[in-house]
Amino acid sequence: MYLLSQNWIFFLLAALIGGLIAWALGLCNCDKSSLEAELNGVRTERDDLAARLAAGVGGAGAGAVGASAAYDRKIASLEAELAEARVKASAAPVAATSDNAQNAEDIAAMKWRNRYLEARVKFLEDQNTAAPLAAGLAGAAIGAAVTKKAKAAPKKVVAKEEPVSNDNFTPSSLANLSGDELEAATLAAAATAKAPPRSRRRANPDDLLLIDGVGPKNNAWLNEQGIYYFHQIATMDINQVAWLAENLPTFGSRVYRENWVAQCTNLARGLPARG
Repeated sequence: MYLLSQNWIFFLLAALIGGLIAWALGLCNCDKSSLEAELNGVRTERDDLAARLAAGVGGAGAGAVGASAAYDRKIASLEAELAEARVKASAAPVAATSDNAQNAEDIAAMKWRNRYLEARVKFLEDQNTAAPLAAGLAGAAIGAAVTKKAKAAPKKVVAKEEPVSNDNFTPSSLANLSGDELEAATLAAAATAKAPPRSRRRANPDDLLLIDGVGPKNNAWLNEQGIYYFHQIATMDINQVAWLAENLPTFGSRVYRENWVAQCTNLARGLPARG
C-alpha cells in the first residue's frame, strides 16, 4: 500500500513537471509563423519609411506634424510590446529535461527579436526627430530660391492700351477713294471678304442713321453684328467693306458707292457725313 502511494506521488510530480515544461515552451515558442509575418511587416514598413524620407519636401508643413504623431504612436506600441516580450523571456524557466536545447533556442530567438525591436524603436525615434528638420530645411531652401528668383526677375511694365474710340482712331486709307474706285476695289475683294471685329462695349452708341444709306432696318442689323460706332466703319479694310456690302440687308452697294468709310470718318470727328 505504501509503495502504491509512492508511485502515485511520483506520477503526480511527473505530470506537474511536464505541465510546467509545456507552459514554459508555450511562452517561449511565440508562434514562429506569426512572428515571421510580423517581422516581414516591420521590414515593409521600414522600407516604406525610408522611401518617404528620401522623397524630401513632401513631408513639410502639416504633413510633417501628422508624421510625427504617427511615429510617436508606433514607438509607444513597440515599447509596450518590447516590455511584454522581456517579461515573458525573464519568466521562462529552463527545465532540466531532454527539451532544454529547443527551449534555449526559442529563448535565444526571443532575445534576438527583443534586440531587433529595441533597434527599431531607436531608428524610429531618430527619424521622428530628423524628418521634420530635413523637411523644414528643404522648404526653407525652396522658399529662398523662389524669393531670389522673384527679386532677380525685373517686373515687366505693360502700358495700358487705350480702347479705340471716335477720339483716337486711325481712319482707313479707303476714306480717300472715290465711289468708283472703292466700288472696283470692293468687287475685287469679294472672294476674301471677312466680318469686322465686334465692339466690346455698347454704351452710348452713335446714331448710325446719320450715314447716307442706313435706315432703321440696316441700323438694327449693324447693331446685331456688333457695330455701334462710327469709328468701327471708318477703320475697316477692303475685305471688311466687301463683307459689309455683301451681307447688308438692303442697298448693300451704297456701302462703297457712297463710301461709308469716308462718311464715318467725318461723323466720328463731329463733321457732317459729306463734309
